[in-house]
Amino acid sequence: MKKIIILTAMTKKFIIGYYEKLPWNIPEEIEHFKQITTEKIIIVGRKTYLSMNVESLRNRQFIIVSYSGLLLEDVLKLTKLKDDITVIGGSEIYKQTLQFATHAIISIMNTNYMGDVFFPNFNIYEWHIDCIENRNRFYVLQISKIGVSVM
Repeated sequence: MKKIIILTAMTKKFIIGYYEKLPWNIPEEIEHFKQITTEKIIIVGRKTYLSMNVESLRNRQFIIVSYSGLLLEDVLKLTKLKDDITVIGGSEIYKQTLQFATHAIISIMNTNYMGDVFFPNFNIYEWHIDCIENRNRFYVLQISKIGVSVM
C-alpha cells in the first residue's frame, strides 16, 4: 500500500512559518528533513517551494501544487504509483492532504517561536502514536492513521 506521509516541523502552538520562512534555523532538523526526503516524491505548495533552497535538495522529485496550476487532487490521482508520497507543505496543502494522509512525521520544537502560518487543526483521535524520538532542540513524533499499518 502506498503511503501518503505528511512531513512538517512546528511549535507546540502549531506554528510552521513566519513571513514565508521557517521561524527557526536548527541544522539537526534540516538534516532530519533531508534524510527523510532524499530519493522521494515530494508534494509541495508553490509558495513553500519558492521559499526553499532547492539547490541543496537534489535527488528528489518535486511536484509543485498551486491554485492556478496543478491541484492536489489531480496530483493524488496522477501518483497512483507504488511509490510513497511525502507532503511538505505549506499550510493549505497540509489542510487538503490530511484527509488522504496515512502517516505523519512531525518535528516539534522545544522552544516557542513567533509565527503567522499554522499547521491546520486535525482530529488527533484519528491517529495512533507510533514513535516519539527526543532530539536536542526538538522531538520527532511519528503517527499513523488508525487502521493503517505502522511505518
